[in-house]
Amino acid sequence: MTKEEKTPIEVWKELGIDHCVASFSCGGDSMNEMEFTYHNKSGGEIPEAKSELDYYFEDEIYNKVDFYVNSDGNYMGENGTVHIVLEEDDEEPYFSYDKSATSEWYEVYSTKLSFPVSEKTFRLFLDKISSLSGSYSNDFEINYKVDCIITLEEQILMKELVDVVCSQGGDWEAETDGEYSDDTFNYELEDWNLLSEKTENTLYFIVSKGYYEYRDSDD
Repeated sequence: MTKEEKTPIEVWKELGIDHCVASFSCGGDSMNEMEFTYHNKSGGEIPEAKSELDYYFEDEIYNKVDFYVNSDGNYMGENGTVHIVLEEDDEEPYFSYDKSATSEWYEVYSTKLSFPVSEKTFRLFLDKISSLSGSYSNDFEINYKVDCIITLEEQILMKELVDVVCSQGGDWEAETDGEYSDDTFNYELEDWNLLSEKTENTLYFIVSKGYYEYRDSDD
């Protein structure tokens, strides 16, 4: 008899299958190919079951289990397994599905750091610079308050400050067990005039870093 003439439950029993493990991963708005392995009570694999049952579980598993494929910049995806067993306690035997998965999240953490500077650097930023921001590569962008000429000395002062910000900001670690993504370090100058708490000859930067975190996934 062919697999079309036997029910999946009949094939399962005939091959002596104890359980099936479906391994999966998804994210980025797509579902990757799922892998099914079939095992006897001793844990040994039953490879011939793939040709007999994959066709069934490849469709049916999506009717029984929720998979979260849609990434949004915060949620990245999930991976894990679905444990499939044949339940025969009821009048009608059926397959049960138990999902165990880990989800990946991208979280950005920020902190405010203060940087004492010279009077000359302090006046440069208060009088001429409205904003300064940059990234892990030490490249930075500046917006000026007024049309002005920046001298070579002032350029050096700005570069020296950026180097200090990148050094100290790079040393800062967020309170998380996640894995730091080393291309996500960013910094931004706070507007000194808008700060409620501040110290003369001190500039303040918001430093941000991105981390990949892993959590038990919802069923």
